[in-house]
Amino acid sequence: SILFSALYGSKFDSNPKMWRMFAALSLDLSTILEMVSIFFPSNFLLVASLANAGKNISWIAASASRAAIHNSFSNGQNLADITAKSG
Repeated sequence: SILFSALYGSKFDSNPKMWRMFAALSLDLSTILEMVSIFFPSNFLLVASLANAGKNISWIAASASRAAIHNSFSNGQNLADITAKSG
């Protein structure tokens, strides 16, 4: 996840909707991978680790894009208010 942040961290502001969609899809795929990891007992640790890494990448992309989306809604004075009300 640190490598993902280093490579793509500067791109979250340019297209936050795309990165939010990426985060949602990667979380779904990682969750599916986590659920099917039980069917690979010889490679369970590898599959579960990949699923966990995918979830970490998803949370990084979601939180970074959420900040950019909140910033686009603010008028420069109310960013904390928008962030607090978003849940």
